[in-house]
Amino acid sequence: ERQLDPLLTRLTEVEAQAARLGVELRDTNSQREELQRQMNERSENTTKLHLQMKKEQELRRTLDAGMAAAGQVQEELKARSARFTAARAEIELKAESLRQQLEGKASGGDRLMEQLMQ
Repeated sequence: ERQLDPLLTRLTEVEAQAARLGVELRDTNSQREELQRQMNERSENTTKLHLQMKKEQELRRTLDAGMAAAGQVQEELKARSARFTAARAEIELKAESLRQQLEGKASGGDRLMEQLMQ
């Protein structure tokens, strides 16, 4: 019986150690599952952010193209405005020239009438 006491004591210690290791294993498994859940969540978030980034890049490309097109339209409108301004100035010069010619003819006609009346 005395020989069995140390063995029973050791057996009790080993059983206690096995119980502690079982608890640690359950805790470790729980921690592993929690870490796996967090990794999956982060992976989902990363995927969502990646998709959002792609959408934002596409939107930026669309906006850049729109801005470029607007810039081209603006330049075209400036060019048209310059042509219209030049055409208007030319028309005003022609109108002034015609007015002067008419005034000259009118005063020339008055002179001619005066000469004929004399």
